[in-house]
Amino acid sequence: MKVALFVLAVTASLLLVGCAGARFTTKGGWSSPVVYESEEGRRVIYVGSQEGRLLALDSLGGLLWSFPDVTIDESPLGRVLYGAPAVDGERVYFGTYSGELYALDAQTGERATEWSVNPIVVDEGHIIGAPTLAGEEQCFGQTRGAVEGDVLVVGSSSGSVYAFCAADGSPVWRAETRGEVWGSPVVSDGTVYVGSQDGHMYAISLASGTPRWPQAFKAGGAIVAQPWVADGKVFFGALDGKVYALDAESGGPVWRKPFDGGNWFWAGVISDGEKLYAVTVKGKVVALDGDTGIKRWETNLNAMVISSPVLVQKQGGVRLMVATKEGEIAILRTEAGEEDGGRIPISDAENKQVKLKAPLVVSESMVYINTMDPWTTQVVDLNTGGNATWICPPSCDRIGR
Repeated sequence: MKVALFVLAVTASLLLVGCAGARFTTKGGWSSPVVYESEEGRRVIYVGSQEGRLLALDSLGGLLWSFPDVTIDESPLGRVLYGAPAVDGERVYFGTYSGELYALDAQTGERATEWSVNPIVVDEGHIIGAPTLAGEEQCFGQTRGAVEGDVLVVGSSSGSVYAFCAADGSPVWRAETRGEVWGSPVVSDGTVYVGSQDGHMYAISLASGTPRWPQAFKAGGAIVAQPWVADGKVFFGALDGKVYALDAESGGPVWRKPFDGGNWFWAGVISDGEKLYAVTVKGKVVALDGDTGIKRWETNLNAMVISSPVLVQKQGGVRLMVATKEGEIAILRTEAGEEDGGRIPISDAENKQVKLKAPLVVSESMVYINTMDPWTTQVVDLNTGGNATWICPPSCDRIGR
């Protein structure tokens, strides 16, 4: 049975508003790529395909491995990835829409044998956000005691947030929210920050799973993206059309009032340390003073935006990069918001238009992109005007090195 989650109207039970065009289904996930560079300088790109595979690609787009293995005609999972995988060098962790949490060997793509249950069926809900690795010296699992290594935190549409020991998959704790969790948790200074469909922002102890704030902060609409945590503040947009800033320690508001953007904030926000950047689903980009929430500038892209914006260093200064759903990348000057040159159109290897929903990933001048309809993973080089360096497929038809 095809299952879909829609956020389309205000309901009395959840006080939830939503946006036409945003949809989660069992087919067609939009997982963001992860670029991992080893100590030896080897670069590997891990990314989920639209059909339901996790791929590892080399720096030229060649296929290192896939899970399930496409080279021996193993069927795809049929359980797509919306969140990016998490990588620690030894393993790759990812969740599926069916609520399964996998751990794979980063070098081979085989299931990590240290996990006695792999995948872990988290619960009856869906994993939509990315799992988050929190660097810890020890993880204290409920069943096996202390083990060395990180804590893996993941949210579920059941309304729960879970922590597991990354080394062996043993459970650490489970925390409850009052609504579905779609965004990725963010861990900072021993606290897990995560938003929920009930419109609350939660702060949870990484060690124990207990609340850190006297009470969760209530926004005026659902929170579907991960927050941005920096300089003792928690920033996020909500589907009430407002952007909020909270004190990370107490959960109290920092700004005199939230910024009202007039439309839903689906994408995550980002800060350069001075200004906070946010984009509505209708493509209005705003820069806000991080301390006060006062608007510094506004630009309208006149296009739907689901992908979170990213900052990139270009010749001449820092730029804000925004991907539109219809397959274009706009680059804005952060001083005043004007577009820096023409938009970069993204297409597949046959020059067919694609859709952009997954967040972009930037490494130096290279922009890593995972597209939909048709699915591709590709890299464009800003130093060459946004020309594609490689596109998978067809680059991943060859075996990588």
